[in-house]
Amino acid sequence: MSKKRSSAKDKKAPEALREDESRELEIILDRLRVQNPTGESLPNYLASLRAALSSRESLASALIEKLGGGPSAVGFQVLLALRDLFPGGAYKRLVKQALYRFSQKGYAEEPQAGAEREVVLVQKEERKAVAHLVPGAPNVFGLVLALLPEDRILGSNAVSSFIAGGLALTDVAVVEGSPRNYKEMLREAMAFLPGSRPSEIPVGHAARLFFDSCAFNARSPITGEVEAAKMLFRPYYDPDARPYVYELMPPEPESVSLETGEAYAREVFAAAPMQGAFLDKEEIFPYFKRILNVEHSTLVVSQAIMKDRIRGLLAEAVDRLCDEDMKRVYVRFFEELTMQFKLAGKDELARRSWIVTGSLREAARPSESAVMLEVAAGSMAYYWPDAIDRAVGRPEAQQPEPFERLESGLIIPK
Repeated sequence: MSKKRSSAKDKKAPEALREDESRELEIILDRLRVQNPTGESLPNYLASLRAALSSRESLASALIEKLGGGPSAVGFQVLLALRDLFPGGAYKRLVKQALYRFSQKGYAEEPQAGAEREVVLVQKEERKAVAHLVPGAPNVFGLVLALLPEDRILGSNAVSSFIAGGLALTDVAVVEGSPRNYKEMLREAMAFLPGSRPSEIPVGHAARLFFDSCAFNARSPITGEVEAAKMLFRPYYDPDARPYVYELMPPEPESVSLETGEAYAREVFAAAPMQGAFLDKEEIFPYFKRILNVEHSTLVVSQAIMKDRIRGLLAEAVDRLCDEDMKRVYVRFFEELTMQFKLAGKDELARRSWIVTGSLREAARPSESAVMLEVAAGSMAYYWPDAIDRAVGRPEAQQPEPFERLESGLIIPK
């Protein structure tokens, strides 16, 4: 009797997974569902998966149990690759049970002539992380592409994310990646965004841009792919690192006169992808009404006095509506815009944008920055293009572009 109880005690159930391990298991299973059982990439993926699970028996056991519950051709190859990963009796029993379930569905290992199964290792030079920024359409900041090796779980993955004006995250796709299909994604990006030229950026900065775009906009999508992208980018993310533009531009922007600064602000604002970066419509509406009252006042005043009053109302709007957190978002937006100009070879526009960015960064109040007055005026002209007077400005209203995904996983505007 005692021996029987001892034997039963040894047959303990697999340990329950932690929440993060459960998410990783689902990601692995999602990846296996799209694998081709005869594909060239499968042996490399199996080798990476075996290495990733070599010290994680509970996760490997849970995966074996899942595979046995729904036998498939890919699942059988995974089972063969992992069956001798751990020597413990509990793990071996799980493997034996899974092999039996697979045999019931007609899966059996082909006999090998004394040779051990070949394990194909992925060379490190083939798994280098790389990232690119592709300038977007007029109202989109750009497309951030990254090829990210993920040794723990996923092999290599390509992340594609569209970022609109105001650094608002629009859409994200995470797909199986390799240097070959990553190059194909870059070619597709250039084909669907005419005139765009991908620029390589540090992977750490791509991670910074991705996490900032998630944090800066409350309407950013929260999906499984966003969470997967966060997991992939997190090893490269340093929130305290200075943005890449500080390596491209002089440490301190040059000083210019007030009039020159205002002219630069208008030029940079006109070139900026502002969709998503305008002030809130409901919050700015009261100031818009007051400006209309100034323009249509029965009092006869000179154009200079009218413009001074309108400027004062724009300054009041910016100071009331733009707190320190929002100012930080606009500083980051114009930092990234300067980087984009510089990488595109627009050196003079980058220089002027850097001056505008420095003025905003150093401003004690948002209204002391000429570009923030342009943002306020541009917001009104965007929301009410037929009502705003030329004294405020009338930029062309932009409409959001719909997006679609190609089979490769690349996100492009329709």
